[in-house]
Amino acid sequence: MGRVQLAQRACAVAAAAILGGVAEGLKNFAFN
Repeated sequence: MGRVQLAQRACAVAAAAILGGVAEGLKNFAFN
């Protein structure tokens, strides 16, 4: 169970980082 929860948490963190990076890229593209 613990290993699965860690994997899910890692996936969530990675997804959040990717989405955040995309959002930042779109902001930079829009304002520059």
